[in-house]
Amino acid sequence: MATKRQEGGPQADPEVNEDEEDAIEESIEVAGVPLVVWAGSALRRRMDISPGRSDAPVSTVDVMPTLLGLAKVPCPGCQGESLLELARKDERARPIHMEQAPKRGVHLYAVVQGDWKLIWTRDGRDRWEAYDLKNDPNETRDRLRDDPGPYARLRREFE
Repeated sequence: MATKRQEGGPQADPEVNEDEEDAIEESIEVAGVPLVVWAGSALRRRMDISPGRSDAPVSTVDVMPTLLGLAKVPCPGCQGESLLELARKDERARPIHMEQAPKRGVHLYAVVQGDWKLIWTRDGRDRWEAYDLKNDPNETRDRLRDDPGPYARLRREFE
């Protein structure tokens, strides 16, 4: 899920005008909204899943492969991941991709994999921000320069 960033916007940049700054401040954020899924005992037995809790991030693109998985229909072109698989292994096999509609010429893209999130701001200057969501869930500290390893791995997701 994506929502407006609550805190910790991009670093102040003297070359960014006020309109650009407003658009950039509406960055893409992992909302952290809980998703509760209930399945009866017969369904849990049939799908081989146990009751429990998962901290794996999910997205609305995961709904289609989940519903098709329940119907035992393959979903080779689905962008998301079945919540049934996430319930079994508690981690995503694929990253979550997010995009915000262009506003005032600023395009925002993000990818989340594991504890890391990479944001790409396209406004003619292409800026990148990397966040460690486990240790900084409010995205207040850009870790791009501190820890470039996750950045390089996630950067390939945009190619």
